[in-house]
Parts: sequence; C-alpha cells; structure tokens
Amino acid sequence: MQAQEITEAIKKYMQCDTIGLQAVVLHGEWGSGKTYYCENDLKAALNDIGVKTCRVSLFGVSGYDEICNRVLASRLHIYENAKDRVGTAMNVFKKSAIEAGTSALNSKIADLGIQISVNSDLMLSLIDMTKVLVILDDCERSSFAHDDRSFLGFVNNMVENHGWHVMLVRNQPLSFEDDCSVEKAVIRQIEYEPDLQALYRVMVKDKLRIPKHIDFEVMDAIAEGLKGSLVNIRALLRSIPSINCALNTSVLFDENIDFHGRVKAFSDFVGYTVQASAGIVPDEPKDEKNQ
Repeated sequence: MQAQEITEAIKKYMQCDTIGLQAVVLHGEWGSGKTYYCENDLKAALNDIGVKTCRVSLFGVSGYDEICNRVLASRLHIYENAKDRVGTAMNVFKKSAIEAGTSALNSKIADLGIQISVNSDLMLSLIDMTKVLVILDDCERSSFAHDDRSFLGFVNNMVENHGWHVMLVRNQPLSFEDDCSVEKAVIRQIEYEPDLQALYRVMVKDKLRIPKHIDFEVMDAIAEGLKGSLVNIRALLRSIPSINCALNTSVLFDENIDFHGRVKAFSDFVGYTVQASAGIVPDEPKDEKNQ
C-alpha cells in the first residue's frame, strides 16, 4: 500500500476500541521511508482527527522497562504546554499514591527538571492513551524485539489490558506460521510501498541542478530508474551529486544519439548509482547502445 491507503487503514484502526484490541504492523524495505511517513504524512493526518502519534525507536532497547520509559517520555512530550505536562505528571502521582524512590526507574520526565522514581508501567496505565497511536519503530534494531515471543507478549499486554493502539514498524513482516503468539498480538500487517514521485518531490527535486535545455522529464526518468532498485532514501540522497554530474554530461544533449536511448541511459545510471550508494554491487547496464 502507498501512503494515502495506509493512512486510511490506520484511521479505521484508531476507531477500534473493543476488548481484545490488537496491534498492526507496518513493514517495508530498510530506508524506504517508513519513518519519514510516520513523522510527516501519518502524524499530520491523525492530528486532523484529534489523534496524536507517540513514536519511539527501539534501537538499542534491551528490555520491557526501557520501552515503557521511552513511551512515557514521548507521551508527556506530546503536550505543547509545559503546564499540561506538569499537570499530567502530578495527576499520575496523586492517582498512584506512590512514594518517590520505591522502584528502579530513575529518569527525568519530559525535561521538566523533576527527578522521579516510579514504576513506568503503572504510570502509563494511568495516562489516557485512547487518542494516541504508539509507534514502536526500528523493531529489528533491538535485541529485545528480536525475541518475538517475549516482545509480542509485551505488545499483547499493552493493547489488550491497557487499551493501547500500537503499530510496529519493521523491515520484514512477522510470520504467523512460525509463532502462534503473532496471531494473538497482531491483527493486521501492512506493506509500505514508497511513492517514487513523492520521494522525488520531497527529497530530491530541490537538490537537483537540471539544465534548462534538457529535452526530457527528469522526474519520470528518475522514477523509472528506481523501479528495479532497492529504494533507499539515504542511498538516494547520497546519489544526488552523481545524478547532478550525469545531468550535465554532453551525451544527454547529443541529438546524434537516439532520444529514447539517452533517457534510458540516464534512468539506468540512476538505478545503478542508488544501489551502489546503498552498499549493493549492481550489475552494469548491458545495453551498449544506451551508453
């Protein structure tokens, strides 16, 4: 699915608050723009319907408590007003009646300058999460999340017992066949398909030096070149200097060379250089007529 379809699916998911709520999974190739989508398109669309996003990276996370800490800090940061953040924290203390120093958690909450020591799981259970989508990003970059049975048990606890709406962002989908715990914790898996033209407009267009007298549509040629490649935004950005160099070579303006051959050669070069920038050793273009 592309961004707009995914956003509509997530909106429907956020409207579900029945007992037995499960998580959703968004998966796609590394570097394909999943995090950018979550932080921009999805965040803005959900904000329009009164839903906040709470995205936390699991990179380096080694346990359940650390996930809770990151979600808690991110949740309190959602409040734009410092007084709202303080008020939320104080209400949690009042409701929980916990004395500081009784648990192992020692972290600052939302940069308020208040050192607290409480159970983060209990605090999260007392904070309203009904209009919040918790996005657990970089799942494969956490040793804890690699242990699917334990991690999915945590996810299941949050969605079923605490009523969270959770989206796991992964490079690869989870396997329902290998582990029945996946079926219990996850309701749906959605494949993220990058919009090549949107990537061009947002990430590439303003960085290109396109000669005024070039006689073909550069955006279409770049999109064509990316179709057979592993689309990786970081690799695409690293490729821009090389693409700019290619755009200004005389061969692209040589009318003695077939028009379609020039366009094809440029598209092939784009695909080649993006793959190379991603650390892949691509095959060299084989059609010598297009060189």
